[in-house]
Amino acid sequence: METPVIFNSAGFQLVGILHRPEPAASRARRPAILFLHGFTGQKAEAHRLFVKTARALAHAGFIALRFDFRGSGDSGGEFEEVAVSGWRQDARAALDVLLRQQGVDASRVGVIGLSMGGAVACHLAAGEPRVRSLALWSAVANGTDVVGVVGSPESLKHLAKHGWTDRMGNKVSAKFVKEFKAMRPSADLKRSRCPVFIAHGAADETVPVAQADQFEAAARATRGRRVEKLIIPFANHTYANLALEARLIKATVVWFQRTL
Repeated sequence: METPVIFNSAGFQLVGILHRPEPAASRARRPAILFLHGFTGQKAEAHRLFVKTARALAHAGFIALRFDFRGSGDSGGEFEEVAVSGWRQDARAALDVLLRQQGVDASRVGVIGLSMGGAVACHLAAGEPRVRSLALWSAVANGTDVVGVVGSPESLKHLAKHGWTDRMGNKVSAKFVKEFKAMRPSADLKRSRCPVFIAHGAADETVPVAQADQFEAAARATRGRRVEKLIIPFANHTYANLALEARLIKATVVWFQRTL
């Protein structure tokens, strides 16, 4: 069963979709998963990757919430108002909403973060003991290393002169770029203790696969922590191939079944 969810974060109306397993009438308490999309993404993500994964999780007995950050998809605000700090607020608000849903087992909550959503997931887990398992997909481990995600060198010159730049039709503010460059998600990961699944495409054209190695090193710095890394040959940033996305989804569902 899939139902719309509308909630508030710092004055912004955010829109999401809640997935529940069938039968909906079951009173069993379920583990739950929060989805965090990437920069310029939205709650369905490319080729409906988040939709397919949320449905697979619901079929496996999980409750799942995928939503649009402020300035994205159907949520309120404009993209030029987006900042990393704002997305962090939205992630916390979404986690609260998910935990309030009927039937959610608050002791078994995981987060999937794609690309910049993975960076936000690491920050969320660092300050939220309620997050018990992480799945990082094509995630940004160090903002300075991959600032090209938010703008080309030429567009960043425009940013320096005018205070904003154009990224694929999205107006990106100087504040966003400054906060993006300052992100250190791998350091945030060290401050959490939950199990971590790290997935990355070997042919990622947006966030280099070496970022996965940074996450793995940070995660393994915590003694006894459960860590798995999956590098998928030929996969791009969003696993845009039916066989490759199926491999990612299956591995992710199995991960949460084992860790929640």
